[in-house]
Amino acid sequence: MKIYGELLIFLLLLLTNLRVFFPKKTRKDPIVSLGPAALFLSILQIFAWKVDLITAYAFVLSLILVLSNFHAIFRFFSRLYVDHYSNLMKFWAIITIILSIIGITFTILFAPTQVSNSKLGVTESEFKYQGSFKSGLTPLEPFHDNSASIYEFSMFPELKDRTNVVIFVPDKRADTYHYRPYLQLLSKAGFTICSADFYVDDCKWMHSLSDSKYLRRLGLLIQSILDNQNFSSKREFYTYNIKQELNALLPLLKEKYGPQCKYFIITDGMGKTAVSDFAESHPDEITGTFFIDSIPEYKTPGYGCIEQTEPYLAYLLKIHADRSLFTTRYMVLKSSQAIKECILKK
Repeated sequence: MKIYGELLIFLLLLLTNLRVFFPKKTRKDPIVSLGPAALFLSILQIFAWKVDLITAYAFVLSLILVLSNFHAIFRFFSRLYVDHYSNLMKFWAIITIILSIIGITFTILFAPTQVSNSKLGVTESEFKYQGSFKSGLTPLEPFHDNSASIYEFSMFPELKDRTNVVIFVPDKRADTYHYRPYLQLLSKAGFTICSADFYVDDCKWMHSLSDSKYLRRLGLLIQSILDNQNFSSKREFYTYNIKQELNALLPLLKEKYGPQCKYFIITDGMGKTAVSDFAESHPDEITGTFFIDSIPEYKTPGYGCIEQTEPYLAYLLKIHADRSLFTTRYMVLKSSQAIKECILKK
């Protein structure tokens, strides 16, 4: 889990810095090796969870510690002995100890609310693909880059030849992870849910370094908060990209669930126009649509269920953390009603 990785990194940084206040005469300094280990773990966290405020903070702090302890690290790997630490080393140690404690405190105070799939009786599966929109997407092979992931939430994953599946289209200021509590609870209500995250090379969102799968969400998030006018002016461009994703997703789902399966699409924020247009152009496959940002109680449209997944971001947006999942459960209720009404009409 993400929080445990973050806490481990800050703990390693704390131990690395505390060593300078407990010197022993003529000894090796093995504890200093925890600094590079923390830096390596912070990079793994970014690969696993992408860049956000905490993963970025852990990486930068780890890098500062490694650079400030460069000579100590060099001495250790050269098997040299240490008999004292300089005042400058102790000064940097105090600074990084304080910053590490801040990191630990921040991580604990703003820990995400976890929803257990096993307690809900829900199975969450991830299917990875390689390729592009132009060449097509195929199941991921070893040593290839992951271009897309389809996540399935279901209480009956072994069921074949399904007749109804719900497609969820995340806003790009979030991804499947940031809607996960909603998708888990909606699956518990009896629906099979599929949500996809695409990172293909031939679909650009920001035309900059931020198009990287590790930075895209953060880049769009910052732009929408700090320069919402510019962000809103690109709605038509975002709509085109999401249509490309839907055109690529539908054949993959048909291959998985069979030609008889029908789909109900739910989306949020920037996905509304694309989903509406896609449903109109595919009347034989799409039974209906629903927009969760039409629910007044949903206070973070476009950002996902950050009251559970990123409480610190909710705090910055002046939204209280919702550890009881009250709002998310209400969103599931309204979504379930919309799906059932659509099925009855058909």
